[in-house]
Amino acid sequence: MERAVVNEKGTVIRDLPRSRYRIEHFAGGRSRMAMLPSAPGPRVGPLADPYAGMVVEFDPAGAGLRLLGRDGQPLPGAPPLPAGLVPPELGPGRHDGLVTPRRERDQRRADLTRQFGTRAGTVRQLERYVDSRGARWQEVLVEPATALPVEVNVVQDGRLDEHHEFSYDEPTPGHLVRTRTRSETRVPGASERLIAVTTLAHVRVSGGVE
Repeated sequence: MERAVVNEKGTVIRDLPRSRYRIEHFAGGRSRMAMLPSAPGPRVGPLADPYAGMVVEFDPAGAGLRLLGRDGQPLPGAPPLPAGLVPPELGPGRHDGLVTPRRERDQRRADLTRQFGTRAGTVRQLERYVDSRGARWQEVLVEPATALPVEVNVVQDGRLDEHHEFSYDEPTPGHLVRTRTRSETRVPGASERLIAVTTLAHVRVSGGVE
């Protein structure tokens, strides 16, 4: 995960710490995320990444969210991790859409129609859905072959608040994986924007995924 703050011209004015992790999802909703070193460097000592080797687990049928130390032992009363360090894919229902069966395309399109109403034409050969509520306006552009969103725009009071782009791969026939997410969000009360890019590599889909 890479993050940066940019100004109105798109120039990077501040790089934020990047993070790397290995994340697993299991049947039944259990998730496990192992922190990896964010950059090459020593594994021990004052210059070592303080979070490398730590594990975050979520078990909806067990202890919920818990943090494990490098020795694999629970850290009771551990302070919350820094904002943005835990990816949005971890947690109850948070990874919906991360791995998507191709065969459910018609159901996804029906869900879009139920949420946004009738399709509002096409843009760049993508299906366009629009939801307008007061001063807030949302646009979703969908790939026709998969019925998966590839772009989302949110406008509030005539100003673009959010812009999201999604890319997918099919590492296992029949399962589409969201391998890249780029999000651009306006910083509240400022003209700056936060850019966050999450990339998934070495994705494997095995038994138990439906």
